[in-house]
Amino acid sequence: MGTVLSAKGDLDGATEAYERALAIHEASFGLFHPRVATGVNNLGRVLYDKGDLDGAKDAFERALAIDEASNEPNHPSVAAHVNNLAMVLHEKGDLDDAKAAFERAIAIGEAAFGPEHPTIATRVNNLASVLRDMGDLDGSIAAFERALVICEATYGVDHPTVATLFNNLGYVLHDKGEHDDAKAAFERALSVFESVLGLEHPSTQRVKNNLDNLTGQAREADTGRNTLSMTDNTTFSGDFRGAIVNYKSTLIDVRQSVKALPNTDDTDKAELDRLLAELTAALEAVPADKSDGAEAVAVQAKALVDEVCKEKPNKTMLGISSDGLKKAAETISDVAPNVLKVAGQIVEFFGKFGG
Repeated sequence: MGTVLSAKGDLDGATEAYERALAIHEASFGLFHPRVATGVNNLGRVLYDKGDLDGAKDAFERALAIDEASNEPNHPSVAAHVNNLAMVLHEKGDLDDAKAAFERAIAIGEAAFGPEHPTIATRVNNLASVLRDMGDLDGSIAAFERALVICEATYGVDHPTVATLFNNLGYVLHDKGEHDDAKAAFERALSVFESVLGLEHPSTQRVKNNLDNLTGQAREADTGRNTLSMTDNTTFSGDFRGAIVNYKSTLIDVRQSVKALPNTDDTDKAELDRLLAELTAALEAVPADKSDGAEAVAVQAKALVDEVCKEKPNKTMLGISSDGLKKAAETISDVAPNVLKVAGQIVEFFGKFGG
């Protein structure tokens, strides 16, 4: 319920729902159970969205401590909590600590998934934004370029994620004074966004604004007038924090988990992987202003898979997660109706595990 309320923008309602769920889990499993860590992490996410950075930091630190005690220090779930904590540290301006945390999350992810996994691209993108804020523009450019290589290989060259990274790269190239390269990066991003999302989409308009401002600065320089500064009349838009759509990384991780699904044959695993791939494709239709809804769907799908992967899945939890997936899909059915259709098929698939 908390995920659905968050997707609808009801952050106060989501906070209350997560706090109730957390209290139930603490009473049922104790203070240091992995499910409690998940609940604390969910609460941290909504506190972050509300702007309560201190509360989010406390929550992510607690979730991390529980997970580190429950798992090996290099477990992928530990890396996810480290990454979330790093996001808050960055937002708070604790750049050195944020950099160290992102680097730790990347190292764990590389060991678990390999250096070219999309999850690594997400975290490298996040690190790049910290490096930019620290003034390490060369390091930031190198990180964005690395994320670009991974995402182009994973999604193709004409994908919105790739366009987002080109926009981010152009932003830093502008900071460095490499205006021709910045212009080329913005033009590449604009071309992809226009062809995939349309001329009026907010992401398209954001990059167009960047390109127009850059061109305007060049004209000012050519006429001998002062070039506008980043902090003056010209505003460049970077998509640094969480720039790569998180639902994709979440669903990629879910599809990895399917390979270890117990009590299923290869046919079932292939069918579930196909459905998850269809869900990922269906979520492409979700506009940027409803990205929280897309993430809610991915989180609920993950909850289903995580429960089924247990030796003895809890039927009640399966039912709750199934309802959550359908409700999350309903919140974006007006802009992505296929998401609701595929979500229903996934719930039907998992029904066999509920016995």
